[in-house]
Amino acid sequence: MEDSSSTPQVISQPDIYIKGKQRGNGQFANIHEAVNARNAQTVVLKEPLVKGPAFEKEFMAEAKTLARLEHPNILPILNVYQEKDGTPVIVTKKISGPNFDEYIRQTNEKGQPIPIPDDEKLRLIEQVSSAVDYVNSENILHRDIKPKNVLISHGNAYLADFGNSSPVINKENGTQDTDMTIGSPAFMSPEQVQGIEKPGDSEEYAVALLAYTVLTGKTVYEYTPIPDPAQNKMNEITQKMVAVATRNGLPEEAKAKLMEKYPTTIDVFNKGLALKPEDRYQTATEFAHALEGAMKNK
Repeated sequence: MEDSSSTPQVISQPDIYIKGKQRGNGQFANIHEAVNARNAQTVVLKEPLVKGPAFEKEFMAEAKTLARLEHPNILPILNVYQEKDGTPVIVTKKISGPNFDEYIRQTNEKGQPIPIPDDEKLRLIEQVSSAVDYVNSENILHRDIKPKNVLISHGNAYLADFGNSSPVINKENGTQDTDMTIGSPAFMSPEQVQGIEKPGDSEEYAVALLAYTVLTGKTVYEYTPIPDPAQNKMNEITQKMVAVATRNGLPEEAKAKLMEKYPTTIDVFNKGLALKPEDRYQTATEFAHALEGAMKNK
């Protein structure tokens, strides 16, 4: 089997992977299942949607950066290679199991929701938090932390889909400065909307948004549909981005949802979702521990 315990190397034998069915497209990558012809291991291949030497060089450089990440709750990168035409490909372990969003919405054969104990939710949130803090400690921003980008397998959470990730490039203030907003509006921090996020408190905000969804099944920032269906998606994105950029803490409707079962967590979420980074928990793990304490005191 491929060894995921050491830093993967760039290899020159792309033909050892037999590409299978396409699993979908990320924001920047094509995703396929494949089989390693040498050991019959099923893996996942990711290659950039955009072709061209400049983009492919950047994709390969970032892939090598991510390949050195080693954490028990991060989907491991097994290898990075280039196809014969120069296309870079990331090889990851295939995780069998639902994503976090699917996991919390599972039903039995009668279509009834399968309850998940609060202790289990907290444990998985803490695993995600640990993975996020580790990534940030390596000076990398994930930039798309949300339930659908966390895989659940054999009782553990795995942070996946680093397609939007980026090393921090502004060494003076520790921020990622960009003229392009990248991410999922329902799970973005105010800084991410503005393109000036930084490791730590920016991604703690995203973990707090994820945790709210795990507990309630809802997103913090909902949107109001408009009559024109063709404009609804853009309307949703715009509403959520405006809400994230301007709101301090939980909106009233989100507080009301927490009051149904988790009233003691409201103060924790208000701090985790503070508008100013300095008013938040400084790491995702700090937020997760505060959430655990609040839930156990309900």
